[in-house]
Amino acid sequence: MTEVGHIPICDPDGYYLRAKHNQLSDAASFRVTADLIPDQDAIFSLLQFGAVIPPLSPWEGVVRLLPGYRCEDDGHKHPLHFTTCADIAHLTGPLTGLLAEKLDKILVRALEGDKLPVVLFSGGVDSGLIAARLAHLGYRDTLLLNYSFSPVDPESVMAEEMAWKLGLRFERYGCERLGCESLRTPGKTYPIPFGDPSTVPTYALAKKVTERLSGLPCVIFDGNGADDGGFGMTHKINQWQKLTKVPRWALKMASLAYERSEIWNQVNAIENRLKLLRRLHDMPLLSAILAQNPLAGILYAKDGRKKVDGLLDEWAAGLVGDSPLRKVIVANLMLTSANIFAQKAHPIYKKAGLQVVYPFMEHEMVDFSLTIAPTQDSPEKKALLKALLAQQVPREMVYRPKSGFVDTGAQVFYDAEFQEMLWAATEEKSVLSGILFKEPLRKIIERLRRRDRLPHQLLNCIWAITFTDRWYRTV
Repeated sequence: MTEVGHIPICDPDGYYLRAKHNQLSDAASFRVTADLIPDQDAIFSLLQFGAVIPPLSPWEGVVRLLPGYRCEDDGHKHPLHFTTCADIAHLTGPLTGLLAEKLDKILVRALEGDKLPVVLFSGGVDSGLIAARLAHLGYRDTLLLNYSFSPVDPESVMAEEMAWKLGLRFERYGCERLGCESLRTPGKTYPIPFGDPSTVPTYALAKKVTERLSGLPCVIFDGNGADDGGFGMTHKINQWQKLTKVPRWALKMASLAYERSEIWNQVNAIENRLKLLRRLHDMPLLSAILAQNPLAGILYAKDGRKKVDGLLDEWAAGLVGDSPLRKVIVANLMLTSANIFAQKAHPIYKKAGLQVVYPFMEHEMVDFSLTIAPTQDSPEKKALLKALLAQQVPREMVYRPKSGFVDTGAQVFYDAEFQEMLWAATEEKSVLSGILFKEPLRKIIERLRRRDRLPHQLLNCIWAITFTDRWYRTV
């Protein structure tokens, strides 16, 4: 037996094994040939989760090696080691001190060779903590790169104030109109399809960053993963588990009401509640928590659900066992952080020869977050990270409402070019034509033309539809 792949727990690159030729390659160098057929289960996975769940790949007859496993050429796979929840008893000292120690070690290791530290800096807890630890470690030449959605974006203003408090250099980009640039040739830009509307601003920022850093020996630090691991998910998972006590008949009624009343395309509190109950009715708990939408059976067919849900559970359980908490955390990191969020910019930086490090997705940090996760059931999300950050910047910069890295105006959806691309996904020659329901999509496009507001999960779904179609067309 020989080892053919030792894949990190959070692998942003992806490795494909083409069964017909027994060829292993990373997704970026994988060659698409005329005999490859789009995999319909992978397409379902993209529409429901925003990512292709390994071992599925975009193509039939091509499998993806499982992140978190050591794979051998005889088909055997062995999971990487994680400590157990009981091991928290062996941790000594305050958790903030242990977190600082582990994060500092990752940062110093990445910067060996006198490289310039660069942080993709939103001013939030994740990027703020990375910047603060770099300042603490004496890396005063650290460069903080920020994207501003408008000339008066309050998040960007706060980010600059935090940079000033830390004594680090700050540069701002953005403020331009956000269009469909990332959708024109996604198959040429991104080796793996995924679905996330914040690809639009992330693509714009990545282009600016590659221009700014061209030729510089640097390391880019990205805070992706802190939200999705044991630092920020425990309370949410426990709230979901409470919802599992809702009687099955009530879940069924909620699911039917969500679909038949067409409340799924309305923005109100009832839609927000019913969508959660429909997800619980239609999916196992792990899938319900991680799904981007509950619109299978409404906008797209759900034939691939059982297989895809099973693959997700098998992947996570093989690494951390049957604990619902640990399964959701590790699956969320592998699926959402690595297979969606990291994909928005990682391929662009890699192609430009830039190194990107995700400190919260390194194995030792994932292991630490899994170990302490049972202690983190607080409505104050990422309480441990905030406590450490508040040691270096004013508390009001840490404990405040924070919007995500999204265009709150959702400009791209009201762009005529986007609406044409969305409709093209329903055409017979599209790889999605057999899975999409044309009539409700036509109504959605009409509402977009009227500039109506649409629910967040519906926008996620139509973005995934459009991006997936465009990816297959341009790969």
